[in-house]
Amino acid sequence: MNKIHSNETVIALLIDGDNVHSRYIDVIEKELAITGNTSYKRLYYTSKNGMPGGWDEMCNAHALTVRQMLPYAKSNGSVKNVADAALIIDAMDILYSGNVNCVCIVASDSDYTTIVKRLRESNISVIGMGAKHTPAAFVKACTEFKCLEDLLSKYNAGEAVEQLSVDGVSAETEEEETTVTPKSEIENFVVNLLEDAGEKMDCGEIKKRICKMWPGFNVKIYGVNKTHKLFDMMKSLRVIHEKGGNINIDLKNRD
Repeated sequence: MNKIHSNETVIALLIDGDNVHSRYIDVIEKELAITGNTSYKRLYYTSKNGMPGGWDEMCNAHALTVRQMLPYAKSNGSVKNVADAALIIDAMDILYSGNVNCVCIVASDSDYTTIVKRLRESNISVIGMGAKHTPAAFVKACTEFKCLEDLLSKYNAGEAVEQLSVDGVSAETEEEETTVTPKSEIENFVVNLLEDAGEKMDCGEIKKRICKMWPGFNVKIYGVNKTHKLFDMMKSLRVIHEKGGNINIDLKNRD
């Protein structure tokens, strides 16, 4: 069934937009970029009158494929959620495609416990992400579970974003507004990557992970012409020039 022949973790990201707010999407993507390569990115919601949780502002920016489900019935005057059924069916389709070896289900709902168990029976790793109040049944069924509130803290996403202009480079063009990722945000991402690895990493591999998170990443925007020179500007990182010309990156406070 599984068509994956490398050691790379290939992830399907499935988000229940009916019970998860859009403010978490940045930290979700950062955490998955550390874990592996996200191939499927789908958002599910039930609505007849627009998208919940501010997701309409995020879908294009994060390349999310939207699955809108129209309600079949109403329960006590409110729209009955049917998006969870669509997510579960897609998870089974993805399982049988053999194109991924990890599924990330973002929800705070125990209704997904059964599909998580089924995926794990087929040797698919399942990362659950949800709020602190997520039912224990769903949490314990996952291979690992990550609390969304903790991820916000981990990536400092609750702090004010610094000005989107770096070394005099404007974040605007004549056609549309664009953004330059602040150096502090990249540094925070790399620090978490190195902490997760538990050891130094090759500079080129770190750059690959950054490019997965920010496809438009270009070191020249920051006034340098090499990635390791950008890392050299960051107070938490140490650039190690190895014999033979290889360059590794590690934390300055690593024992």
